[in-house]
Amino acid sequence: MNRLFSHIKSITHTQCAFLIFLLITFIYLFPAFIGKVDTPVDIRDMRMYPWRYHMVDKKISLETLWNGVFPNEESVPSEKVIYNWKTLPNSGNDLAFNVELTESALKQFAKLSESNYYVVFDFKPGYDKSVAFSFGLSLINKKTRESYTPGVAVIPLSVDKNDEKSSWYKAQFPLNNFLSKLASIKDINQYEIHVLSKNKSNNTSALLYLRDLKLVCEDFSHVTRAHNHYNNDLIQMFTPLREFFSNSLKMGQIPFWNNYIFTGTEFLTEPQVGFFHPVYFLTYLIFEHFTAHIIITFLCLFLGGFGAYLLTYYWGFGFLPSLLTGIVYMFQPFNATWLSYEHMIMNSAVLPFLLLSYEYCINEKKFINKHLLLSSFLLGLIFLSGHLQYVYYSAVFFGLYGIFKLLLDKSRFLRHLFGLIFIFVFGIMIGAIVIIPFMALFANSHRGANPIDLIKATSVPLKAFTGLFYPFYQGVPDWPLSGISNRSQEYENYKLGFMRNYVYFGFLPLLLSFFSLRTVLKEKITIFFFITVSISLLICMGSPVFFLIREIFPGFKEMQHYRFLQLFSYSVPFIAGIGFKSFLDYLKFLSANIKKYISISILVITFFDLIYFSSYFVTWSNRSDYKPVHKDGVIEFILKKQKESKEPFRVLPFASHKVEGAFLKPDIAEPNTLLPYMIEDASGYSSFIPKDIYYLFVYVQTKDFNKLYSGKIFDLFSNINTPYPISNFHSKILDLLNVKYFIVPNFLTVTSDKVEKIFTGDSTVYENKKCLPRAFVVPDYKVIESDKLTIVELDSDEFDPRKEVLLMAALGETRLIASQPLSYTLDFIKYEQNNIVLKAKVNREGFLVLGHHLNNNWKVKINNVPAKHFQANLVQRAVYLPKAGEYLVDFYYFSKPLLVGLSLTCFSLLVLISLYLFTRLAHKKTS
Repeated sequence: MNRLFSHIKSITHTQCAFLIFLLITFIYLFPAFIGKVDTPVDIRDMRMYPWRYHMVDKKISLETLWNGVFPNEESVPSEKVIYNWKTLPNSGNDLAFNVELTESALKQFAKLSESNYYVVFDFKPGYDKSVAFSFGLSLINKKTRESYTPGVAVIPLSVDKNDEKSSWYKAQFPLNNFLSKLASIKDINQYEIHVLSKNKSNNTSALLYLRDLKLVCEDFSHVTRAHNHYNNDLIQMFTPLREFFSNSLKMGQIPFWNNYIFTGTEFLTEPQVGFFHPVYFLTYLIFEHFTAHIIITFLCLFLGGFGAYLLTYYWGFGFLPSLLTGIVYMFQPFNATWLSYEHMIMNSAVLPFLLLSYEYCINEKKFINKHLLLSSFLLGLIFLSGHLQYVYYSAVFFGLYGIFKLLLDKSRFLRHLFGLIFIFVFGIMIGAIVIIPFMALFANSHRGANPIDLIKATSVPLKAFTGLFYPFYQGVPDWPLSGISNRSQEYENYKLGFMRNYVYFGFLPLLLSFFSLRTVLKEKITIFFFITVSISLLICMGSPVFFLIREIFPGFKEMQHYRFLQLFSYSVPFIAGIGFKSFLDYLKFLSANIKKYISISILVITFFDLIYFSSYFVTWSNRSDYKPVHKDGVIEFILKKQKESKEPFRVLPFASHKVEGAFLKPDIAEPNTLLPYMIEDASGYSSFIPKDIYYLFVYVQTKDFNKLYSGKIFDLFSNINTPYPISNFHSKILDLLNVKYFIVPNFLTVTSDKVEKIFTGDSTVYENKKCLPRAFVVPDYKVIESDKLTIVELDSDEFDPRKEVLLMAALGETRLIASQPLSYTLDFIKYEQNNIVLKAKVNREGFLVLGHHLNNNWKVKINNVPAKHFQANLVQRAVYLPKAGEYLVDFYYFSKPLLVGLSLTCFSLLVLISLYLFTRLAHKKTS
């Protein structure tokens, strides 16, 4: 025992801090060690099939609060009790019902934020389809006669294939907005429910069968709450990308390209994920994606706190203030809100070590020293971390720090200047493997400068800083449950401005920060952090300073300025640490033991405070709930069709979220949510969509020539990074894109000779009978150099994609068109992300068209001889087959920008290693 105590006493402050931060990280991420994942796989909220049905609906309880009784109801064989409602020509009817909720029913009412309320009834038409007939519902106050008319959602219940008129439907009238305006829930008894009908025919009576009128409560208080309101990206982008990346590496492939969204798009050059970060790459190579994700999250959270401790301890803060700085840094607003996005917190994990290394670097005697080399490497790691916007802001923070140190130490001006230039040059060169391919991706993407109105609307408001004392801490499941979930306006505003409102870094650290003002004249580092916070706020609040910088610094026009709060988040932990040190100095009149108890109390309270608030933004789920394939569901059906098909095909989930003013429960997949199943979706979700594809979908949906290539992407779709929803299934462009199946919500009925319903279950599947194959041969071509005119031509009745292909430029050679009809056979020999091989046999010359997007990174060989690609039909590719015969056409990915970036990255690392070995050798000689 004595030996144990002697070992404990011999533990240094740094070793003790190491263990403390390790323990804090373990406590915070403890659910991960019992099989949980920090991805909300059990809510897949908003409109995401199939989780909405299979993982959420089973947790919702339905309570009947009141039953209405129709007059003269009658029992019909094989039916429930029904009411025959006949309406004479050109007239209307009105059925009135008194709402009388009992005390027991009133007690069943949950909080409005936990439930959806409806008036519902079943109906089926008993009249000829030619009768123009409508019905609705109103609630009328019995005293004031004020009325409220809710929207309606109509959902099919049963269909008799032999008699369409026997189909029953459910009409749902959401009442949440109405109930929220009542002074008391009991006031519902002051209203009558009026069911209204209108026969618009001049000579035909109409008949409607009604049954089962009631007021119901859909209680979802047992459903997992949506915590981080930006978890859309976790579900739609980052979790699928992580899995795809990890699985590809394990199969011995590097996935440069992604065939599963749009008509193919770049994968590794997407700069939001740190694919090339060595830790990220190795972890996802060795472990499955959920395990890899939590390992990196653990490392980043721990290293961020421990690195902040080491830095402040080096600055002389002392043990306890340095501990506080590390704890606050772990859970500062940037980390708290983006914890589940490990590629983002890789930035904040490295930054303290970069600053510490730079401190050692500028205190070295020699210009070239190991700390300079280490600083360059650490900045390079930040550039490799992913999400270039946050990388940019982290580099700006470091640059400001370096300039600040330079101005303080003018006697060593050249040393500082050389060090900063060296570090940034080699840091950027290390990141070249990400930066250089991204430049080409960005130039060809749909992204543009953010409009002024958007900047003003998304600027951080002054009111947000009330969150410094107590952040808004509520949440509800975040999707329409076949009605309108009633949320307060405060909640809606908070959710919409989530990243612009969360500034909390602990109540006690905030109070301690005020003590840092006492050190402004003594501690120069305090001035730096106050300046950084000021710059951060001036930019994220949309001040004139931002608009000036926006015109000077590259990239600021396209970036979201409110995210510059990242610099605020980086600074406040250090201000709190400085304040804590000043506070302890202020208490010098107290005994050492009392000061120790006060310090420990502050640390413990801050720990629990920040753990409590930051843990709110992580939604833990069961790993087993991820990616369910339910029996007799749409996913199972599509996967079965994939196995049966000899060639690939695409699907398109589409819906209109509002149908005649009705708020419905869409039950289809949103973009990218089919990627985990390896189902190819014609739509997709990406921050850098090829602009040709993006505007192609704009035209499919809007048919508006003036919107093509307008650069105004903020008023076209609900999400600028997602061309969705698409509901114009008639478009010929979708046929050309190889959309074989439309996945449609059950409440939508698609009537067209173009499609045929082939499956009904948790969603409905329609087969597109006019779908073109993924690859085909055409006998002729037409040149249209205008992108806009090409899109219009693709959707015109005159264009036949089986007879001619639209090229964007002339062939540059003369060729004869054979007179005999074209016949051919095509077989897919290989179909991989980076390589597609086709075997073709033709009886004459023609163009082989492959339905995949073409960019400069794709090459082609015909019969093992390099050949020329043609941009075809704007978003496809074609090769010319000059005569009758057999051809082996090999499409393969080869990126020169990626190769240049990789070469620069490897070269810079080689130089750094060589310089390190040289400095070590020189040190040995001098010693």
